[in-house]
Amino acid sequence: MYRPKSSNKKCHSAPPITVEGRLDAESSSLSFAVISIILVSLMVFSFGCAKKEEKEIKIGAILSLTGKAASYGEWAQKGIT
Repeated sequence: MYRPKSSNKKCHSAPPITVEGRLDAESSSLSFAVISIILVSLMVFSFGCAKKEEKEIKIGAILSLTGKAASYGEWAQKGIT
């Protein structure tokens, strides 16, 4: 601590506390965390949004196309297609 030669008083003012190293460590860990989150998000969305082949879904129906109810079966068949 600096003391003037002409004074016998002690200087009670403390030097300013610097936390530069601490801030650098915090900012680097914060940067690492942000970059990690961005990379993980990109990987999840790129694999999750892959275009999937659409499968054809076949829907069947049992219709009476012969006999007494054939007219109803033909009517239902025309409604389906």
